Amino acid sequence: MSKQDLFKSQGFFFKENFLEENEKKELRSFFDDKFKNKKLKSNTIKFSFQELHNFFILDKLETKISNFMNHAIDYDFYLRNIWMIKTKNEDFRKNELPFIPHIDKKRYLKVFLYVDDVEENDGPFTVSLGQSPTENEKKRKKWIINDNGNKHGLLYKDETSQFKKLTFKAGTIICFDTNIPHFAGEVKYNGCRKVLRFNYFSTFSTNFDLFFAYKNMRNRISRLKNRIFNKN
Repeated sequence: MSKQDLFKSQGFFFKENFLEENEKKELRSFFDDKFKNKKLKSNTIKFSFQELHNFFILDKLETKISNFMNHAIDYDFYLRNIWMIKTKNEDFRKNELPFIPHIDKKRYLKVFLYVDDVEENDGPFTVSLGQSPTENEKKRKKWIINDNGNKHGLLYKDETSQFKKLTFKAGTIICFDTNIPHFAGEVKYNGCRKVLRFNYFSTFSTNFDLFFAYKNMRNRISRLKNRIFNKN
């Protein structure tokens, strides 16, 4: 089954060994340096698409991911932002998002890149099996109206769902449709999950969308101009 078929039917697929060893080493160094900042007040760091020209490693990785995705799926997409996330045991909140099953209130195409190996005690990203992104789109639109007030996620309360923990080596990417129920696993004592999360807008359709194409082009032109006119 092709990655496009997997994405349509189950809402996610993964690619192991996506990064070369030198790329993993470069990413780890960048990631760890950023989290040495003592002024940080959370376990996340956000980068907008407009500022990627300032961070060569992020720009390079995003370009590699986009090129891969363009061959893997038929949907149009463009980058919204990138998040660096470092989750330890003290960050875990048992009954709060993102640690409980949910689908995102706004539908995105997301890509997780594991900076280090993620084993079970590191709180692996976890997805529901046997779900239809298309059917959940109907639920998502309905839940937006009737939701209990959560800002980012719609709680998924189907007790029969089976979930799969995605434990992989560093350099693996996981591409998923946020219409698939998912959650961040519990980080055990001495565990730590280091990931980059790439958030993309997408049509989730092979049909041409003129307005989306216009926004996609504006995004690409903006990034190109920043690369050209903000060279160090």
